[in-house]
Amino acid sequence: MPVVEETYDIVVVGAGHAGCEAALAAARLGFETIMFTVSVDSIALMPCNPNVGGSSKGHLVRELDALGGEMGKNIDKTFIQSKMLNESKGPAVHSLRAQADKQEYTRSMRRVLENTDHLTIRQAEVAEILTEEIPGECGTFKKEHEGQQESSYPVKKRIVGVKTYSGAVYRCRAVVLATGVYLRARCIYGDVSNPTGPNGLQAANHLTDSLKANGIEMYRFKTGTPARADKRSIDFSKMEEQFGDKRVVPFSFSTDPKSIQKEQISCWLTYTNEKTHEIIRNNLERSPLFSGAIEGTGPRYCPSIEDKVVKFPDKERHQVFVEPEGLYTNEMYLGGMSSSLPEDVQYAGIRAHYFYVPEEPEKEVKKPVVIETPEPVVPAVEETPSSSGGSSETSKGLPGNDDNQKSHHSSKKKPSSSDEETKTYTVTFQTASGDVFCTQTVEDGKTASKPKLQPSVSGSWNYDFTKAVTENIIIKWSAQ
Repeated sequence: MPVVEETYDIVVVGAGHAGCEAALAAARLGFETIMFTVSVDSIALMPCNPNVGGSSKGHLVRELDALGGEMGKNIDKTFIQSKMLNESKGPAVHSLRAQADKQEYTRSMRRVLENTDHLTIRQAEVAEILTEEIPGECGTFKKEHEGQQESSYPVKKRIVGVKTYSGAVYRCRAVVLATGVYLRARCIYGDVSNPTGPNGLQAANHLTDSLKANGIEMYRFKTGTPARADKRSIDFSKMEEQFGDKRVVPFSFSTDPKSIQKEQISCWLTYTNEKTHEIIRNNLERSPLFSGAIEGTGPRYCPSIEDKVVKFPDKERHQVFVEPEGLYTNEMYLGGMSSSLPEDVQYAGIRAHYFYVPEEPEKEVKKPVVIETPEPVVPAVEETPSSSGGSSETSKGLPGNDDNQKSHHSSKKKPSSSDEETKTYTVTFQTASGDVFCTQTVEDGKTASKPKLQPSVSGSWNYDFTKAVTENIIIKWSAQ
């Protein structure tokens, strides 16, 4: 039966970060190269957090760039926020990280690949590695094999091509495997195990058998990703805004720094609370991580939220970074909330966060007034009741005030009727460095009360507590 048969120098299997760089490197060296992907729409797709860089990875991207890679150039064109991490430490550990527009990063890399000479892109699943014996050459034996007959000696093989699931044959001199998380991939949450690749893409279910037949030992790894949140369901006034650097440093050495100075999109920092942790602890038996349904080895520095709750029981909260997935979507990535818990538990856990805006009744959300102060303080620790969600949270306390000192000043009360519900506003107390100390819910027109403090470092509130509260505000402590 006739089949498609073509010949190339290099075959690259996979079109993620590694596959794109391998295909471009080969093609730019003049080798006729073909790159296979299960979907051309998934080229350079970042199905988890759409960011480039960070600790370790940021160094790697720059090393690729020094060798002529494309990743650094592409993120310089498509980032929506850029930040140099670890700036409070020495320059050796400074690490550049950029949040990308997920769709634009994919489109931009695809444009580069499609317009590169000597490079062909093919949408197909590679199912088999084709090999042939090398005439007259045998494998290496230890002494205990010397008495065996020559015909039983294992022979050396070389790769001569690949075959796709449809039977098409592509002859080549070398194959580069950059299959990522697609080989016999499963998506697991709760008792659901769905044989699929990331983002609903097709898994590569046939290549594994061919690799095993050629003596390659296989291991199963796992990765995790959090649920995404609709931007419209989030109360950003209860979060700490995370800005990009005022002066952006490019990833690529070939990028002109002046060309990438632009307005950036904010990310946001918030925290889990005890209510979230309680929901997780009450449902651990439903987590495939703890039931044994997930057997793969996970990444060292990206634990799931249920892992963190179990391994760090003394922690009353964990960081959650809320990051946009692009300029033209309401999809927000919840960094730090990776989970394999069942769907209903994930819904409950996320809705337990005090930043979640309930659907009923509708809540008016206003941009907070931020009262800035110059220097950070050394906080003490105090358990303070939280005014949101009915839960309590141990936060970093603040020094420098008498425990009994409170403000009972009052202002004019806003008139209300039995038909009209009194508006309330959130007053958030923070250290000068931005750590949340406590929050209060204050009725419209009333005054906020000074919170209890543990005296250890002198300072003062940069806020007049006799003022009536008429909007959501953030009050910060000023160190002296």
